[in-house]
Amino acid sequence: MVPTWPAGPGRPGVATAAAVLGLVTAGLTALMTAGLLFGLADGDDEAAFLLTIVTGVLCAAGFLAGGIRLLSRTSADLLFATSLAALASLALIAVVAETTLYGDDAGFLLGLAFLGAPLPAVTAVLARSRATVGWASSGP
Repeated sequence: MVPTWPAGPGRPGVATAAAVLGLVTAGLTALMTAGLLFGLADGDDEAAFLLTIVTGVLCAAGFLAGGIRLLSRTSADLLFATSLAALASLALIAVVAETTLYGDDAGFLLGLAFLGAPLPAVTAVLARSRATVGWASSGP
């Protein structure tokens, strides 16, 4: 049985959505990072790819831990902070790719940054919503 909080019984849908999006983003980030690792093993040793792999591993771990913490009603702070960090790292990856790469490699990383930004952005908004923060802060 889920304890009630001041706005009603159970977990609000927006908190569930934030946690699930965090977990989905963790999985997609891990999948893309693994794919880039295979590319790195084939000889791509560009700094932009290394940056993408390092930030991808860190963000995937943060999204996974943040989603689990939110589902266990501990806090939404880690999920929110990881979302902001992921957005910042995607912007950094885009800048590094634009300034150091050319051709298909630059296009790939720019596309990755552009297409990867909506999930952490929506996750950040949902994790910082009033209902999510209120429910998580009134936890056991």
